[in-house]
Amino acid sequence: MITTSTALGYLAIAAGIAAIIKILFSGSGRIVLPGFSAQWGK
Repeated sequence: MITTSTALGYLAIAAGIAAIIKILFSGSGRIVLPGFSAQWGK
């Protein structure tokens, strides 16, 4: 049984992953996290 809050949680995670993929596959970008940084360009 999946509760509404669980379903919303999965939806939020899926949206976050989709946003990360969109950023990664865009022409250029930069991600800076504690202990990790990534930068790419065309």
